[in-house]
Amino acid sequence: MAVNYYDVTKSVFEWHRRNARLDIDDLPKGIKKHVEAVESGEKDKLTYKQIRKIAERYSVFTHWLIMDKPPDDAELYKVPIQDFRTGVETNIDGRDFSAEAIQLIKSLNAKMSWAKAALEDDEQEPLEFVGLFNLEESNPEEVAVQIVNDFGIEGTEKTKELKAKIEAKGVFVWGDKLSISEVRGFAVADSIAPYIYYNTGDHHNSQKFTLVHELAHILIGVDGISNNIDNIQPQNTKSVENFCNKVAAIVLMPKAKVEGWEGFGSAKEVKDLAKELGVSNIAMLIRLYTMGRINTVLFRSHKETFEREYREYKKNPPKAKERKDRGNYYATKQAKDSRGFNTMVYRSYAEHSVSLRDAFALVGVKKNSGWDKLGLKYK
Repeated sequence: MAVNYYDVTKSVFEWHRRNARLDIDDLPKGIKKHVEAVESGEKDKLTYKQIRKIAERYSVFTHWLIMDKPPDDAELYKVPIQDFRTGVETNIDGRDFSAEAIQLIKSLNAKMSWAKAALEDDEQEPLEFVGLFNLEESNPEEVAVQIVNDFGIEGTEKTKELKAKIEAKGVFVWGDKLSISEVRGFAVADSIAPYIYYNTGDHHNSQKFTLVHELAHILIGVDGISNNIDNIQPQNTKSVENFCNKVAAIVLMPKAKVEGWEGFGSAKEVKDLAKELGVSNIAMLIRLYTMGRINTVLFRSHKETFEREYREYKKNPPKAKERKDRGNYYATKQAKDSRGFNTMVYRSYAEHSVSLRDAFALVGVKKNSGWDKLGLKYK
């Protein structure tokens, strides 16, 4: 079978390698020779497979490497989601994001664009809970009650169970690992195909808080990338992030449970309650403080301690425990992918409304056996 070659450009290859902060010597031998050949002007054509492997190493889309000229920074890094990470609610161009983060955001947006089009073809009605509340006229308690009642969330669920409950109502939930200091979660509040991303590199208790926080974004109809999750600022009750943090706190740390707490305020007691409720230490501390269960002196002391411990956690996260499914591509995909999305793609393929090739590309499988390994069946 003939091998197809694609034109490649020296300036484009150099731009992407430098943007990925890589030297030629940092590259694996298998792709290093091809990059050297292109950047030296020795080659101006590569196979798709060769280009794809280089793109994977640079954490960019394959088609970015076959452009005629280096991309315009503003267009390449355009991220169509509001940035709430710094407390300044503004649109961003994404130039302070890593290549991995940009690729993830754009990849998920592309997949969800397909999902929305498919749902609209099926005449899917807008989901009533998207934008049901608003920041000006609603309060966090109302939104929290809606989440508990409509989504059946009790607050005691593990991350996997919480994700399943949210997806059961029509919200697509994706998990993947990025730098915790860069982004912990984001939400797109589309009325037809809303979706949430949460950082699986974060502590498992923080992942739960992120999921409910981002769900609150959807209920108030506000897209956003978040990082300052857990850190409630009582004096700024109308900021989007603070509002969503309060919603998550109410859902995951019920008022009755906090009021019934018999602790005296030691750091260990706060940590024990946080562990019992499955939330982070800092989120638990802030909830106790805002409900008057701990004084200002202890709050400030514990907050400093917990924040220092979390900074250390981010710098040196514990090694993952050895598991039977460790290294299993399909087990990992099931854990991080949106089950609702993969099921929709498989159903579309089974009903002949999407080609096998496109279905493979959307889900990330290469053989028909992949459907079974992902537990997907046509119903």
